Amino acid sequence: MDGEIENEEEVSALQIEIRQRSAEISKTEGIGVENPGSTPMQDEIAAVQKSLSGYGFSFYDLTECSPKAEKTKIACAKAVAIILKNSSLFKKMQTSKTLPVKDISSDKSISVKILERHRKYIIAAAEIMNGDYPLLKEYMNYIRKALESEL
Repeated sequence: MDGEIENEEEVSALQIEIRQRSAEISKTEGIGVENPGSTPMQDEIAAVQKSLSGYGFSFYDLTECSPKAEKTKIACAKAVAIILKNSSLFKKMQTSKTLPVKDISSDKSISVKILERHRKYIIAAAEIMNGDYPLLKEYMNYIRKALESEL
């Protein structure tokens, strides 16, 4: 509901980082990759932002669609792991610029509803985990754990 204050426990580390970086970038009026004086984190955010724009959403949209419940986080992490472990699925996602919901949900362990609700987050997490974004990857610990547990 709009206007309600979020419970601190429900806010993920990634959401907090996004909000802090958004504020910093706003203050500096768009410091990015081209701008000297930008931080490595700002450079990574700018690079991810460029990548995600092709999917039709912004890095900053992730604060709205990040999973909060533990069960949902696990399901999203599992979806990202499925995408990353199947290179043809990842390429399909990058080519079509959409989340391959039908392919991911085919094993019946992840509901279509969760995939559709958290589509932006899953796409962004897959791009971050597959890309050269070491600082942003640090905020995806539960996805890394899901990847390790499925090996």
